[in-house]
Amino acid sequence: MPKKYSLWTRQETELLSHDYSDLPNDLIAAMLGKTRQGIEGKARSMGLKKSPAFLRQMRNLTIQKTDGSMTARQAIEDHLSDVRRTTSNQIHSHVESLGFSRNASQLALMKLVSDGVVRRSGEHKSFECWLSEGEPEGLVFNVGTSGNRIFEQCRATCRILQVDRLLAQVRSA
Repeated sequence: MPKKYSLWTRQETELLSHDYSDLPNDLIAAMLGKTRQGIEGKARSMGLKKSPAFLRQMRNLTIQKTDGSMTARQAIEDHLSDVRRTTSNQIHSHVESLGFSRNASQLALMKLVSDGVVRRSGEHKSFECWLSEGEPEGLVFNVGTSGNRIFEQCRATCRILQVDRLLAQVRSA
């Protein structure tokens, strides 16, 4: 298990500056006995960046399976079709177990969400995710309440909210 909050040696910083641009953070962390967050933080403080070739590779990452190749995107879709609903952290753990990096999993999930294939709600870093196909028409799922039809219907019929609205009108008058 990586050490928490260990100081960086000169040799470790040299290795990081040499390998950071072309290797996954998880691999560098394993090589140095540090956490992935430690690698990312030190690289940021040193001004290191991933190479364009590496970033392109991460976006297009595929792994070979016995039944052909699978992308991180396909792995997420398959997992969600099996489990129906789960958290983003559980998705990333599953995709990592298939050999993908966490970065590839995060990129694929963000793209699935932006394409409307996957829906999510919840708190930062703890999103509940599900496939959007098969959702009832007319329902809107948002993290916030603005534009959420269910919330708007509740707002129109809830006595407490009606009283609160009246109190706000009285206060502003």
